[in-house]
Amino acid sequence: MFDIRFISDEPEIDDEGRVTLLGEVTLGDESERFLASLSIWTRENYEQQWRDAAQRLLDGHDRTAFFTSAFGMWWQMWHDGGDVRVQEQLLLSERFALLPQPLDLERTPYELIEEYQRTTEDGEAISEWRLTFRDIERFVRGW
Repeated sequence: MFDIRFISDEPEIDDEGRVTLLGEVTLGDESERFLASLSIWTRENYEQQWRDAAQRLLDGHDRTAFFTSAFGMWWQMWHDGGDVRVQEQLLLSERFALLPQPLDLERTPYELIEEYQRTTEDGEAISEWRLTFRDIERFVRGW
């Protein structure tokens, strides 16, 4: 199963004073909550990006990503046969500096997704989840 959504309608102030909204991502049997910053994007921006990201896989792209904090944290996905491999990643601002400006939000985030890797440069395993392609199809139909 795959799902990503907001579970609260009321914004919260986090420990750093940022306005956020509580969300939850479900990957198989596991769920993780997140606080999405509302300083750059609105709730609607996030939800549109999630729909677009899922649709990319259905349209035949081999990779996509779902922001949980605009341009800060995301869940990357790679289509691998009938499977979809998922890894969470912190995005450092230096990566955006290398891209052409102004940023094209339709294309730019996906240009940052690197080739799939199971291990870090130091040979350590990267935490990952495995979904099925049908999980992504069901997520899109559920919108």
